[in-house]
Amino acid sequence: MKKTLLILLIVLFTFSICLYAQELNLTGTWKLDLEKSQMPQMGGGGRAPQTRETTLNIEQKDNVIKIETVTITQRGERKSIITLVIGGGETQVVSAMGRRRPTQEGAPAGPAPVTLAKAELSEDGNSLIITTTTQRGEFSSITTSTYSLSEAGKILTEKQTRTFGDRESESVLIYNKS
Repeated sequence: MKKTLLILLIVLFTFSICLYAQELNLTGTWKLDLEKSQMPQMGGGGRAPQTRETTLNIEQKDNVIKIETVTITQRGERKSIITLVIGGGETQVVSAMGRRRPTQEGAPAGPAPVTLAKAELSEDGNSLIITTTTQRGEFSSITTSTYSLSEAGKILTEKQTRTFGDRESESVLIYNKS
């Protein structure tokens, strides 16, 4: 009897996660609206390349979401892809971005940072929250991105908080569906 009840609860929990993931569906191609977005300026002499264009290509089916980000700066195009299970715990993300440059000619580049990411729905089911933790040697950074759709589903808002040591920055990125 207890075993049957436990199996029933597990099935109901899994089913409810799938239902919530289906209610909020971010699938589509989204173009960053630079004029409406609020991005922090680099402090402390940082030299971040100025973003000229960013596109998110999002595919979401049931509780699996794949986000391809294509950013164009004056340094060229950068692309990243992340696939996560909503409510599925942390996943290690492999990325060549952020690799250390060789310290001397002919020396190999250092290892890419280790990044763990997880995706979950907000309590009300109206937002997707993706948290990434990146470890680079003794330094770590945490980025929390909260994605929500406008009522008409034509505008995607990403509220992003980045913490690096004792510094924190916040952004509000507005994307239009194309």
